[in-house]
Amino acid sequence: MHPIDAHLVMSALGRGSLDQDLLQRFAQAGLFNWPDPDDDREGAAVEEYWRYGFTLEFADTLAQERLLGVSGLQGPLAVSAILFFSAGVGGHAGWQQALPYDLSFGMSPADLERAFGPPRATRAPYGLPVSQFLVDAYVLDVCYAPEGQGNIDFFSFRLQNIYERGEAPVSDRDWKPLARMIGKPVTDTTLLQLVEASVGAPVTASDLSSHENTQFHRQCGLSFYALPAAELGGAGKQKCVAGFKMSRAGVYGSKGYSGALPFGLVFADGPDAIREKLPETAKQGAFEASGRFTCRTDSLFFHVHYSLIFWQIIAVSVFHLAMDFDSDQVAVGGLR
Repeated sequence: MHPIDAHLVMSALGRGSLDQDLLQRFAQAGLFNWPDPDDDREGAAVEEYWRYGFTLEFADTLAQERLLGVSGLQGPLAVSAILFFSAGVGGHAGWQQALPYDLSFGMSPADLERAFGPPRATRAPYGLPVSQFLVDAYVLDVCYAPEGQGNIDFFSFRLQNIYERGEAPVSDRDWKPLARMIGKPVTDTTLLQLVEASVGAPVTASDLSSHENTQFHRQCGLSFYALPAAELGGAGKQKCVAGFKMSRAGVYGSKGYSGALPFGLVFADGPDAIREKLPETAKQGAFEASGRFTCRTDSLFFHVHYSLIFWQIIAVSVFHLAMDFDSDQVAVGGLR
C-alpha cells in the first residue's frame, strides 16, 4: 500500500496544524509542509503537494471550531478542505491512488448523480462549473474540466458545518426591535437596553458611535453601524444608528447570530432559497465566489451576503434607507 493514500489525507480534515498525531502520521509518509500562521500573504494558508496531486486548505482555528461546532483543535490553523487533483491541473502531477467513495476523474455528471443523487447546487465560482453533494459527514465539490479537456479537474472535501447538519444554536433574539431603532441617536436609552439584551453584555453610547462597531461580533454575531444624523435624513452631527449586521458562525471567529432572520431566511439558505423568500423586487449581484441580494421596504434597506463556495448565507444586514447601495455608502461593513 502506498504510504500516502486517501485515508491518510482525509484524516487531516478538521484537525489543527499542531495536532501531534496528525503531524507524526504525515511525517511518516514523508509529508512535512505546513503553513506559517504568521504569513498573511494571499494563498499562504494552502499547502499544495504537487508531486502527489492533493492540496490542504487551512483556516483560522477559532473560525473552524465555531463553524463546525467543535472545540480543542490544536494550533492556530485547522485543515478546512482537501482537494484531489487530476493530472496536469494547476501543475499537479495528479492523484494516483484510490479516491474516497470510488470516485474517479473520468466520471460524468450522470455517474455522480447515480452515486450521490442530484447535486445540492451547481455553480461556477471561478468560471468552471462546480457541483456540490452532501456525502455522509462531508460536503463534496466536483469541479468539471473545460470542454474537451477531460471530465473532472478536482474533487474537494470539507466537513459539513453546523448549518448543513441542522445543529446551529437557536435563540429568541429578534431583529425587529433593533430595526425599529434605526435612525435613533446612539444615546437613546431604549436603544441601549435593546442592544444589551441582544448582545448579553453592558452597552454604552460610545460602544455604538463608530462607523462600524464590531466588539460584540465574536460573542453573538452582531455588528452595528452609526452615522451623523445629517447623513440619515436628519440634521446635525449627533451619531445615530445606521443599521446592523447578523453574521453566521465562523465569520471572523464569531459564534454567530442565533436569532431569527428577516423574511424567514436561515443561514443554511443558498441563492435559490434566498430568491424565493425575498420580495420580487430584490436585486441580485454576483462576484467570483460570493454574491448579494438587496431589497427595500417602506422603511428599511436589506442586504443578504452569500457564499457560492459554501452555498450559504454569510451575513444579513438591515440598514436605514439612506444606506441603499445606490448611494455613496456602498461599502458599509465591507460587504461590497
